Amino acid sequence: MEFENCSRSVLVASTLYHAGRNDSAARTISDAEQGYETVLRMLSDPQCSKYLTIKTIQEFTAKMGELRKTLDHLQQKTKELNNNVKIKRASKE
Repeated sequence: MEFENCSRSVLVASTLYHAGRNDSAARTISDAEQGYETVLRMLSDPQCSKYLTIKTIQEFTAKMGELRKTLDHLQQKTKELNNNVKIKRASKE
């Protein structure tokens, strides 16, 4: 469930960026990061993962890797946008 929420947040953040709603996208990325950390903790905790098969854990781990790449890409985009805003503000002064 948490993984699905995290994946959905990543999709929403990407859509928001493409629509030019950068502030909303940044907040959504923050939500996705929290979800990612929760899922990662659960996969790493033997108490939570003891009922999962090795194959299921491997599949989740692969999906988490892809999700991490997307989150990193969105975080980079956020930094670039913030730098562009700073440059524009500085040139107006």
